Parts: sequence; C-alpha cells; structure tokens
Amino acid sequence: MKYDWTKFTMRIPIEKNKSDVFKTWSSQKGIESWFLRKALYFDNGKQIPANQEIKKGNTFRWNWYMNKYTEDGTILDVKKDQLVSFTFVGSVVTVKLKSQGKFTFVELTQDHIPLDEESKVQIHLGCSTGWTYHLTNLKSMLENRKDLRNKKFKKVFNN
Repeated sequence: MKYDWTKFTMRIPIEKNKSDVFKTWSSQKGIESWFLRKALYFDNGKQIPANQEIKKGNTFRWNWYMNKYTEDGTILDVKKDQLVSFTFVGSVVTVKLKSQGKFTFVELTQDHIPLDEESKVQIHLGCSTGWTYHLTNLKSMLENRKDLRNKKFKKVFNN
C-alpha cells in the first residue's frame, strides 16, 4: 500500500449542534476562542467586525500563541452550518460538519500538500499533529469550556 502524502483527513465528534460548532469556524471571535491568538478577516482589504460571519473570497491573517508565525490566506468556500474551506500553508483545508444524534462530527481534510520532503514533514506531519491538538481543544471548549492552550509559556508541546 502506498501512502498518500498529499492529504489527510481527521474526524472528531462534538456534543453540540452544528450551528454552535459552525460559529467557532466562521468568525474572528469564534476561531480565536479555541485556535488562534489573533485572527483578522478582510473583505476587499477592509477588516470585517469580529462577530461578522466570513464568506467566500475573504482573506485572513492569523497568529498563534507562543510563536511569531503569521499565516495569510483566503476563504475558498463557506456553506452555513455545513462547510468552511480555506488556503493554509500552501495547501487547502476543508472542514465539513455532519449531525449524528446529539453530536456534530467535524471532518477536517487538508489536501493539495506538495510532495517535496520538507512539505511531507512540515505540512503533512506537522499540521496533522497540530490539528489533532486543536480539534481536541475545540471539543474541550465546546463541551466543557476548558481551554487546553498554554498561553503563558514558550516552547511547549503545542507550538
């Protein structure tokens, strides 16, 4: 069996309705609550309000806790309570939401990952590890209101 380094998919069940989960992906306020230190979204170069829902064609600038890394990207698609897709570190991330009973399954796929050795390590392995951590934090925040991010320390396991 040949391994596909161009993509990965992960799923996590969250005991919340799709609308609540979607809100955590679809605005500055939402995504900062579990993932980023700062997220700025722009519509034709003009910053949109923190509570405003993002839309296809918006651009963003993201910053994390504990490092100086900045990611600029574009929102590729948004379908209310169903899907958010965006460019990310030279690849594409698509988040789909599916209801099953009292759970919403978050299915995250990162694809279009380049096949050079650095991308295999930095994007495929690095991002899959990072998303595992951050999706766990999303679940923790929505179900228990417990933020697992280490906001005060440098050089810890989640950066």
